[in-house]
Amino acid sequence: LNERKYPFKLPGTFSVDISESVEFDLPITDISIPKIAELNYKGFKLSTSFEKNEKILKFTTHLSADQIHYKQEDFLPLKNKLSQLEQLEKLYIIGRWK
Repeated sequence: LNERKYPFKLPGTFSVDISESVEFDLPITDISIPKIAELNYKGFKLSTSFEKNEKILKFTTHLSADQIHYKQEDFLPLKNKLSQLEQLEKLYIIGRWK
């Protein structure tokens, strides 16, 4: 929707935690991981972190929504802010192995 004429309500609150681990055959020497800005906007929160050891990368992502009622005027700013999350799929990890 490009606009709303009435306040809106989400079906409920939610929280999702995603943990991913990538193991490499060779030790990692240099790695470039994109910085992902945290989101904390009108009840929506996104945070990410990563850990690295010699052959393993571990990523953790937390996404939550703790608000269900929104005003009509919140719709477009919220839609625009959340649509920025689509850009995350275009990020790459670049590394060098021994």
